[in-house]
Amino acid sequence: MKKLFRGDYFYFSKSDRIATFVLLLIIIAVNIARVKLDRPIPPELTAGADSIFITADTVTKRRTYSQQSAPAAYKQQKYSPEKKQKQFYSDTVKRKRVHDSNIDTIKTRYPEYTVKSAPQQAIDINSADSLLLTTLPGIGPFYARKIVEYRELLGGYVDVQQLKDIDGLQDSILRWFVVTDTVPVRKVNINRLSVSKLSNHPYISFYQARAISEYRRSEGDIKNPAPLSLMEEFTEQDIIRLEPYLSFE
Repeated sequence: MKKLFRGDYFYFSKSDRIATFVLLLIIIAVNIARVKLDRPIPPELTAGADSIFITADTVTKRRTYSQQSAPAAYKQQKYSPEKKQKQFYSDTVKRKRVHDSNIDTIKTRYPEYTVKSAPQQAIDINSADSLLLTTLPGIGPFYARKIVEYRELLGGYVDVQQLKDIDGLQDSILRWFVVTDTVPVRKVNINRLSVSKLSNHPYISFYQARAISEYRRSEGDIKNPAPLSLMEEFTEQDIIRLEPYLSFE
């Protein structure tokens, strides 16, 4: 009877013993992990963490107080329009004092931002350099360079009204200039230059230059501006503004 009871209820096969052993290992590993997780955190680590949380909490409380519990008088004083206006005028006075005390330095480094006075007499537009042009009211370094560059393309100005060809340049500056005969304009030899070189002039387009070249090939040299009026590429206004720059040699 004891043998039968022992053989029926306490007999384990090989697979049962392996499974039991694995189960025991799992139980031991779980208990070890639980013991490690339940260990208290050292004080030197908790002190830093507590200070971080306390600091964040304190900042949050201060921010909440400053946004929600600040006195109304303090808010009114801080964002008062009158205070902003007074601060603006105060800053303006300070900037003006700095400007007055360093006016010579500012004129040297930033001539376009200084107050300019009208010239005592009109300036010859064909002899003025870019530095002289920047001293005139309404002209900074950008437009001074544009005036000189356009003068080089034209070969010289024959009328101050030609400054209107420069985009963005104010008409009010025309009164500061005059055209004299001291600097002759550079002529364009209409009978010798190629199509590409003729079209480099601002007053001659590519199609006009080609028409001149075809006329020279068929009729010979051009002696005066009259043949240009026979070409459909030229209008009367085109011939009038181009004539001072033409050479028929």
